[in-house]
Order: sequence, then structure tokens, then C-alpha cells
Amino acid sequence: MRRGDESVMTVAYLCYDFNDHPTAHLVEGLFRWHKRFMEIRGGKGGTRAAALNYGKDDNSSYRASIAADADAFVSVNALGHREAVEEARRWPHGGPSIAVDLQGHTLGTRMELVAMRVAPVQASYLIFPGTSGASFIDSLFVDKVVGPPEHSATYAEKMIYLPGCYQINDYERHHVDDGGDIDAIRESYGLPKRPAVVFCNFNKSDKLDPVSFAVWMSVLRRVPGSALWLLEPSKQHAFA
Repeated sequence: MRRGDESVMTVAYLCYDFNDHPTAHLVEGLFRWHKRFMEIRGGKGGTRAAALNYGKDDNSSYRASIAADADAFVSVNALGHREAVEEARRWPHGGPSIAVDLQGHTLGTRMELVAMRVAPVQASYLIFPGTSGASFIDSLFVDKVVGPPEHSATYAEKMIYLPGCYQINDYERHHVDDGGDIDAIRESYGLPKRPAVVFCNFNKSDKLDPVSFAVWMSVLRRVPGSALWLLEPSKQHAFA
């Protein structure tokens, strides 16, 4: 089910959030590793990664990094659905063989693009780990926590279970060469030294509703000396 050059398969990642957004923070390294894998193979065979973006250009370093590492980066936010699909199919090597929709039923989605079969094989991943309920999405990448096998019959897609955790992360950008002095790094952020446990919640502050906040407080009470590390809210999400 490949188009064009049989030795090369293009995987297109569709997303609204290829900018300074948690999604881009997670998937930034994905494109870099696609490229490195191709370099290891000497450019022969393997997969190429393309980014089909339909969100805003915020001129962030995250967007620039993805655009630089993707084998093709096309912004179609100014195009209609059919025009966007046609643009993707004009990519090198005959267009995408596989489309991975990163958005699902979330803000900014353009499910119409996968509904029009931008690629012969289509999957859903990451932002919306539940079922799309759509017949045009063939597979869903999950792990056994976000997609329990015993519930697979309620999903429209075929479940593809990833080893370990389903959530990709990019460690290279945020890795700190601390020389082994973890306590100094913790102290610089106002965090307790080891062996205290530091829990992190990287959601925006407006997602901490009373129920979830109470759960976090229950966790902290059960782990003496622990701390909860939260993202600093932006102005529009700051608490009153």
C-alpha cells in the first residue's frame, strides 16, 4: 500500500499544535529520530516523516525544529480540506503511505482530512487516546493503561500496543548536564532535595479542577516530604 518509490515509505503526522504547545514538546524528537534512522540506513529504505500542519505559526523554536527535521513540512491552515489532501499527495515519493492523526476529537481538529483518506493506511495517536468512532481510522496506538485490552471491543480501531508507555517524549532539548549534582538543580527550582519525591503535573492550571486537585493533595499526604511541581500559568490562565 505504498505510493511511488517502493523503498521509501512516508509517514505523515497531522496536527494543529506544531508550535509552542505540549504536543510539540512531546513529538519534537520524533522527526529527529526518523531522520537519524534514515541516515543510519544511508538514505535507503525505511520511513520518512512528514508534518501536515493546520495550526498557527507562532515562530517558536519548537515549530522551527519540527519544520527543520521533517522531510516535508506543509502548513495547510489556509487551504480547504480537499486542497490540503491534494497538497499532501504531491509530496515526494507519491505522498504519504501512512497518516497518523495526532489531534483526534480535540480543539483545532480537522478530522475531515483523514475522512478523505489522505493516506491508504491511517492511525490515531497521542492527544486523544480514546476511540475516534470512525471507520476511516484503521488503528490506534495505545498502551495497556490508556487502552485496556479488555475494552478493545468498544473501540472502532485496531489496537496497537506500544511497549512500556505509549507517550513519546523528547529528552534531548530539556536534558540538563548537571554534573551529577541533582540536589543543586532541585534547589535552583525551589524543590526539596533527595530523597524527597517530586511529583510533576504538566497540565495547564485551568485543568486542575477541585476533584483532581483533591487527588493530588491525597497523594502528597501519603508521601511525607513530597512536593507537587506545576507549570507556571500564563496570564490568560492565571488564578484570580
